[in-house]
Amino acid sequence: MKWLKLIRWPNLLIVILLFTVFRFYFLEPFGVATSLSNGQYVLLMLSVMLIMAGGNVINDVYDKTADRINKPGKNLIGIEIKEKHARALYWVLSIIGMLLGYFMGYTVGITMLGSVHLIAFFLLWMYTTDFKHRFLLGNFVVSLLASLVLVCIVLFDVVPANQELISTGEYNNLLLIFAAYSVFAFFTTLIREMIKDAQDVKGDRRIGAKTFPIIAPAKAVKSAIGIIQVLLTLSLIGTIYYFKNSIGLVLYILTLVVVPLIISTVNVAKATTYQNWGLASKLMKLVMVFGVLSVVIFTYA
Repeated sequence: MKWLKLIRWPNLLIVILLFTVFRFYFLEPFGVATSLSNGQYVLLMLSVMLIMAGGNVINDVYDKTADRINKPGKNLIGIEIKEKHARALYWVLSIIGMLLGYFMGYTVGITMLGSVHLIAFFLLWMYTTDFKHRFLLGNFVVSLLASLVLVCIVLFDVVPANQELISTGEYNNLLLIFAAYSVFAFFTTLIREMIKDAQDVKGDRRIGAKTFPIIAPAKAVKSAIGIIQVLLTLSLIGTIYYFKNSIGLVLYILTLVVVPLIISTVNVAKATTYQNWGLASKLMKLVMVFGVLSVVIFTYA
């Protein structure tokens, strides 16, 4: 169980969920041709999960000092798991993930697509060792990587099988939907990462980090997060209006995405303790998951 905690298995389950719903409850019902068999698609999903799991491991290795202050007892490195073993696991997971990425690129006839995994590996390494402790840079990198999960489905499974239709513009709406969900994943992750930085400010300050909540006054941090949350809420309300005739989709977005987002926004505005920030962060995770899963409702609405 300790190894599952180290790779943060709940986050990996979210990847499985996203890959499943977009392939089997979006692409297939709309009759979109795909380039990967079901088994190959699982390998693509596994390659993404391995890169992500490796990033989680090395993040805990480098965060062990700050986590002793921010999350006492939750970081297993040096307590239940030796650091050298964690580092070894990191390299095994990352290398297999990258090799699988290139193999999947080769499978669809575009080997260089595997470079997406290499770039993700590099960004995760730079995030952990440097970017994470810089002003907003780490937040943007993690948000970009979150959006890339959906982009991988397009690049590996949709584009190779539909190059002619895409080149003639017949699949513009399909790509626009993927782009919209990727942007949504980016901004919900950005908000959550900013909240987590505010939550972890005590330990981060101790190790000399220069994150947004350390550099800026608390009021400015809350205002920045709140503004992004309000803009995201307004965009969702606009989406609800656009699909106002699809009652099921409207009710889904309103109750499972907009309401938790508003509650998170209120919690950010009132946050004064680690627990307050933690609740706001958890709510944003729900917003992201339920928001992306709305593609199922969209398909059958």
